[in-house]
Amino acid sequence: MHQPLDEQDLALIHALQICPRGSWSELASILRSTPTTLAKRWARLTESGLAWITAYPHPATMPNHVVALLEIEAPTPTLDHIAGLLTAERRAVHVTYYARGCLMITVIAASLEDFGQLLHGDLATMSGVNTTSHIVTRSHVEASRWRLNALDPAEIERLRRLNMSLSHLGTAAMRALSPAELPIAEALVRDGRASAKTVAEQIGKPDSTVRRHMGALLRSRALSFRCEIAQPMTRWPVTATFWCRAPAADRQDLLDQLRWEPRLRTCMSVAGRANFVVTIWIESISEILSFQEWLEARMPAGEILDTSIVVKAKKRMGWILEPDGRASGEIVPYLVTEPFATS
Repeated sequence: MHQPLDEQDLALIHALQICPRGSWSELASILRSTPTTLAKRWARLTESGLAWITAYPHPATMPNHVVALLEIEAPTPTLDHIAGLLTAERRAVHVTYYARGCLMITVIAASLEDFGQLLHGDLATMSGVNTTSHIVTRSHVEASRWRLNALDPAEIERLRRLNMSLSHLGTAAMRALSPAELPIAEALVRDGRASAKTVAEQIGKPDSTVRRHMGALLRSRALSFRCEIAQPMTRWPVTATFWCRAPAADRQDLLDQLRWEPRLRTCMSVAGRANFVVTIWIESISEILSFQEWLEARMPAGEILDTSIVVKAKKRMGWILEPDGRASGEIVPYLVTEPFATS
């Protein structure tokens, strides 16, 4: 068993959720600590797989990409085999088991053709496999916006200002990754706080070259950064997803209220009878009913068609997880440039 996260751990993780690449000196002045203390604490958290920072392409840089949720039903041995295959598949960025005995996969593909290749490839040849796809038409709230409740409002505001200053170091327009930047980007996927010197050592390039390219990459905002946490080690170990039918005309009012809901992890519109999907992190299964009542009260013209509970997560944003939810250290990056290479 790993030592539970203490209040200082949670405060540091919350700070890095807001400002993932802030220097230890800058963060220490806000968290009333020292740079050395914060660096050691973060090293302990990452080495034990309790928290990590990753990077991924900003959605705005991939205008033709397709995000889809794949629900896969199959006999248990086949389901486990499929989970293993998709855990190693770069386009399958999330792999989870639902309590009702199916897999839910989040796919990011370069295009509808690329998505179809995955959907109608190996999966289509397996007997007894039933696949239902839900193509995302708009992502309203992504998981990188979810926050721990470990800092006071003044600390949060200071961190927001610091992150804004670090995110606007130049006036370069947002753009996609270039092939030459892929080795640097992949290093940042593995460690979103990696310095230019560390990246240079990993990819075997001169410090000055990497520093120049890395600076341009960060200024371009081609990458988004995200601080993750081992969910079972938090106060919110349960994931529940609500599949809703919500009229388009009412959706903006619903979104305005959902964005203030601290339990919200993700929210998206999808194509299909269930056209609005809400995922939350909560303290216990018993909380599902109270959230369902809260959600139903805010969409009187809509309805909840289904509710799903996650029993195991195998992969999150490309990171393969241990059975207890910690990061294993193994990553399947989906960072590629257009056109996407096939697996």
